[in-house]
Amino acid sequence: MDDSIIFAICSRFLTHGKASATAVATWAQSELGRNDITRERVYPIIKEGMRRGFLVLRPPRNELLAQRIADRYKARLGNIQVLDVHGPSTLEHVASAGAELTLSLIKELGSRKDAVHVGLGSGNTLMMVARQLGQLLKSENDLPDLVFHALTSGFSVREPMSAPVAMFSFFNDATTNVGYVGLFSEAVVRTGDYEGVVRLPGVRESFDEKNNIDIIITSHASSSNESGQLFQFMKQYSSSGFDALKMEGWVGDVLFRPYSDSKPILIDCGIRAVTLFEISELIEICKKGGRYIVLISGPSSRSATFSIKSDALRPLLSQDLRVWTHLVTDAGTAIEVLQD
Repeated sequence: MDDSIIFAICSRFLTHGKASATAVATWAQSELGRNDITRERVYPIIKEGMRRGFLVLRPPRNELLAQRIADRYKARLGNIQVLDVHGPSTLEHVASAGAELTLSLIKELGSRKDAVHVGLGSGNTLMMVARQLGQLLKSENDLPDLVFHALTSGFSVREPMSAPVAMFSFFNDATTNVGYVGLFSEAVVRTGDYEGVVRLPGVRESFDEKNNIDIIITSHASSSNESGQLFQFMKQYSSSGFDALKMEGWVGDVLFRPYSDSKPILIDCGIRAVTLFEISELIEICKKGGRYIVLISGPSSRSATFSIKSDALRPLLSQDLRVWTHLVTDAGTAIEVLQD
């Protein structure tokens, strides 16, 4: 259905406070000539309007939890957002807030740069952020030129839309010039072959441009979540590497690079993901300043049950593993990371 029709239905429903679905359908039939819009179709149309970004629900922020995280982990309060949301829709709201934050950073950088480069991690959480960001970019004016970079190839063959290059299509309708830098390599390679792979034509170019990236958007996974992509891949294709990670105290991964409670895990697991940045490089970016890393830390998007990843977030709050300049999380996760 055309955007203008969906917007008109949403607007009529909201601005005529006591208008029932029946009244909206009658109006659409008489004023818009849409006899196909019945009372039963009004609510699905409103839901579609929300999906397209015409209706945005902005949940309240829990400033107290944000303050407690900032105080305990010596972080800047203004760079921490804790959304006061709970339940099945939590991740969707966290992703939307991450998209809005990214847009504000794009505008900030755009005030002094002609082009802003944005790096995208992979996974369903990032796909949700990218979709929301794409919707926001369709209605913004005075944007700088944008260049989106794939930070990984992703390796979920059953969820190809969770790969960064698949997310690029969300930005095609942005109200500015948009360019893309893909990463076309094997998603996972033998550790001993890695340095050779990143120098190959078609891969080297992506690595050569990584220092142009101004904003990195990523999430993280927990090693306790059996549905995590790295967990599943290592368990299936490198059982010895999986066991070795566990022996090293593996608690989570960022951009498919594992870490323990205190440091990145650098052991040779036999295979590894191809990714533009190592954890140590992310930490260094945060220390130097001038570039931004947005960490989206909501519940797992891949778990059959509501699964909070606080065990994997807690180490990333410490100075030794601070891989973010801006954090977006939810109240449930925040409460758990603050527990002693």
